[in-house]
Amino acid sequence: MISAPGKLVLAGEYAVLEGHPGLVMAVNRRVILTPSKHLSRSKLWDAVAQGACEPRFKIDSSQLYEGQRKLGLGSSAAAAVCMAAYLAKGEIYRVAFEGHRRFSQGLGSGIDIAASYYGGLLKFQNGQATALKPAFDSRSLLCVFTKKSQSTRGFLMRVRDYQSREPQDYTRLMADLGALSPAWEAIFTGTYQWHGLGELVTANLALLKKLSEKAKIKLLTSEQEQIAEMAAQYGAYSKPSGAGGGDITLCFVSPDQRNALATALRIRGFLPLDLDYFAPGLESPGQVKHSD
Repeated sequence: MISAPGKLVLAGEYAVLEGHPGLVMAVNRRVILTPSKHLSRSKLWDAVAQGACEPRFKIDSSQLYEGQRKLGLGSSAAAAVCMAAYLAKGEIYRVAFEGHRRFSQGLGSGIDIAASYYGGLLKFQNGQATALKPAFDSRSLLCVFTKKSQSTRGFLMRVRDYQSREPQDYTRLMADLGALSPAWEAIFTGTYQWHGLGELVTANLALLKKLSEKAKIKLLTSEQEQIAEMAAQYGAYSKPSGAGGGDITLCFVSPDQRNALATALRIRGFLPLDLDYFAPGLESPGQVKHSD
């Protein structure tokens, strides 16, 4: 059996596309690959394997879905890492990284591949992952599924269009987003400062709102705005994870208010997820993993 975890992008959203640092962590919901006598062909497999061998396995991504709706935890990236490990040919990370990039037609940074392969907490930049030591009270982070799935590809194409229309403005905005990543890294690896966190979330949201306007995409949905309003009632802060537009919202909440906020969100129809953070990466017989 081979398995790889899903991910949560914590910082550097979109800026990682331009070589700025981002922050990502693996979660305990996993994609599982098991051997099978039956063929399991897919566009993702064709992109990863490029005809290297037959796909005689079964892929189970159900942990990264809620019914038929994807949770936005990086199911295709985790599956690509499992497939690359199944091939057992060459460097698994590179094979998964390049294969998933072919599958996405060149869109995306690969930050989700890094999380699924290495696991834990990572700083990601220009395809390279650096392992970080988390020093963060996991009870202070509540991940909420908005019950609205979003196509990352559609958003990325709109962002590329913004880049072509206003290249200088785009470059400045990406640099500003990337410049927040060191502060986010300090939040997850250093002393947890609640007041500083509020200012950081506010700055991050302001940049995402500008990107939303410029790229003509709705990064902050009405559902996420409702979650933010509810979080504020409990002294908490919230922001989208990754591409935004639905999927997962990150709520930073005092541990003594976590259960009350989760209950209130459920009553309003949202789905707080029971996740463990900084999960192990790829688990496969004979694997060898190294990060900087």
